[in-house]
Amino acid sequence: GGGALATPPPVFLLELSAQRAGRKIQADAVRDELKLLVTSDAHRKVTKEVRDTKAELERVQAIAQKVKADADVMAVAEKQGREAQRLLLKKLKDSRDKISGARDLVTAAREETSIFRNRVDVAFAKEKKARREATEAQLEIAEAEGRASVAETKAIDALNEARRR
Repeated sequence: GGGALATPPPVFLLELSAQRAGRKIQADAVRDELKLLVTSDAHRKVTKEVRDTKAELERVQAIAQKVKADADVMAVAEKQGREAQRLLLKKLKDSRDKISGARDLVTAAREETSIFRNRVDVAFAKEKKARREATEAQLEIAEAEGRASVAETKAIDALNEARRR
């Protein structure tokens, strides 16, 4: 009896073998399913990371475009500022040149005025000298007339004296 139990019938062996194979297939299926779950989870994570990265990239590109637009606006403003500064410096230089020209004209006018004043002073001095000389000449004329009158009187007296003789 014991020997009969020790050797199982061939159908039972096939059944065991089939059960073993079934469990292996089931284990492989569970393992594959887990792998698939893990893989699809990883795929979802990667997909989410890709979406997040794309969104971040778009955000960075939007910021970069805004920065570039701001930089363009600043470049235009700086250019306009430099142009305005150049014009102001030119106007300042022109004003300084005009002031310098006006100063030169004032200096020339003062020098000319000084020359005219000197001429007036010289003319006044000459007029004063001429008046003095005229006064002296009038005195000399009066003296000469006085002497001539005295000489005439003496001549008349001498003539009368000669007539009386």
